[in-house]
Amino acid sequence: MAKHLWWWVAISACAMIPMPSQSHMLPPLAKAQQSDGTEPTAPEKLGEPDIVVSGLINKKKGPWKRAEAEHVIVIAQNSVDELRRITRNVESLHYLLSRLYRRGDTSDVTKKVEITLFDPSTKLSDLGIADISAKSGYYPSGFSSPAYYIAGENGPILTIVQKYQLIELNTQKAYNEECDDRHAAGEIGLCPEPYYFPIVREWEAELYALYTQHFINTYHPLAYPSWYVESIGALFSTADIHKNGSINYARYPTQYKQFFRSYENLNVADILTGKYITIGREKSRWTPYHAWLVAHYFVYSKLKPERAAQFRQYMGDISRGKPMAEAANVFGNLSKLQREILSYSRSDFYFAQAKPPANPIGEPVITPLSPAAAALIAAKIELGARLAAQPIAAGSALPAPTLVDAQRSVDWLARVRSVADLYSDGDTLAFAAEAECRAGNADRCLAYAERALDKAPNNVLALTWKGVALTDKAVIAPVANQPVMLALARKTIQRAVELDGQSPIPRIAYFQSFTKLGERAPMDAMAGLVDAIRRVPAAPKPRLYLGEELIRRGEIEAARQILHTVLFAPYESPERTAARALFAMPPTGTGSGN
Repeated sequence: MAKHLWWWVAISACAMIPMPSQSHMLPPLAKAQQSDGTEPTAPEKLGEPDIVVSGLINKKKGPWKRAEAEHVIVIAQNSVDELRRITRNVESLHYLLSRLYRRGDTSDVTKKVEITLFDPSTKLSDLGIADISAKSGYYPSGFSSPAYYIAGENGPILTIVQKYQLIELNTQKAYNEECDDRHAAGEIGLCPEPYYFPIVREWEAELYALYTQHFINTYHPLAYPSWYVESIGALFSTADIHKNGSINYARYPTQYKQFFRSYENLNVADILTGKYITIGREKSRWTPYHAWLVAHYFVYSKLKPERAAQFRQYMGDISRGKPMAEAANVFGNLSKLQREILSYSRSDFYFAQAKPPANPIGEPVITPLSPAAAALIAAKIELGARLAAQPIAAGSALPAPTLVDAQRSVDWLARVRSVADLYSDGDTLAFAAEAECRAGNADRCLAYAERALDKAPNNVLALTWKGVALTDKAVIAPVANQPVMLALARKTIQRAVELDGQSPIPRIAYFQSFTKLGERAPMDAMAGLVDAIRRVPAAPKPRLYLGEELIRRGEIEAARQILHTVLFAPYESPERTAARALFAMPPTGTGSGN
């Protein structure tokens, strides 16, 4: 195939990757404010802290239900009314972010994010989820609800434990600040210990923060510094969403000024250079309050022209792949910038009001989950966590899982088999087939897929994983048998593509039915993988698969464009490590995005 056609494929795949330019250096929110129709309000006044007596959490568990709206799916045991409210709120946030970041563009081919809400007694550690992606920010313990997010090949998954955080304010620093104030006012003698009610940080703040981060990485994908993604999430975590769809956003967090009398001020140099990640969570002095402050300063403080130009250059340099520590040099004296931000923290803050959308937010469709679907809720979330290091493609550059992770995967797989054998419905059996194929068990995968197809011949996932199993069996089959096996595998996968024009997984499987055997993928397979990337633009693995193939073909620059957001992602990941290995780039060891 002519070389320019490969560039066409690469450019098509990069349609969702705006490369750095002068227009993309501006912080998106700051630009969008001017055309959003929202206006800053008068500064909010600090009120008295809420007194929480009881009833923060309803521990009664109801049946699992599924609410589906235009852009999100929410699965929870909450009441129907509560589930409806939560789903509508996330939809309202989506429309606000579309107005701010996409200038009102609501066209969408991406897969819906699936949000699962667990009750407060759930421990995500039981699901094997313990890495940095399980937080909305790189915060110390006690400053975020347990949460997990993964941009998977078949759509993003977001998990939240509905657990409120109590942030203690009666610290030694708070006592010292109070005592200093008394002495400055002329009082003498011992200072009585003050008492402040703890801050109650609601779990929905974590939900809004993570959804905002998901939105940015999906609809406005660039290489961002980690602190910026966290800060924009924090900025919207305090949104006050009304039933009619209007939203007050960029509101300061509860008891904001007292928080900074109780806790250390932020270290601006550590944040902008990425050092806050290398020194560890507990030493970083980085919390959702600090993150909110930094975002509000850079977006709402009416920066002086010189500072605004520095910030644009900093963001632009990082979007082009420059390390954070080098990019931060543009600010000059970071101590001076620190003083500016600390001074800003003592001012009154404005927030924005967004009017209800022109077309009211639709009501979500709420349905009960079947016993089989409910039994697999945790297992589906674990699929991303347990087998994250195991790609569909055998021989990929992704590192192998550790022995501990491998044993956990074995235990998890045994539980999946038990559920599949107990319920034996088409969807459960298809999921078991996926689990077996991803674990490298082609024979078991094929058996589960065939059982699923006996019950539902047009089950797209069952067809896909049958095709994957046949492909994997062909890889190790005698060469003489491969053509017939591959023909059957591709026919099966193509049937899945015909049945579902939106699912990325069949397209990935078809592409890999060639690359797993070292064959050159034809144009329709390349175009199919490009379409899969469009539908899950934040997912790193499809980009890695396409990048690997382009490098094998010698299309290095095209591969570099495809993998740009993976190479310079905010945090370390197996995919980022693999992508850097493809270009023989040395590891950074910082996880800071560059």
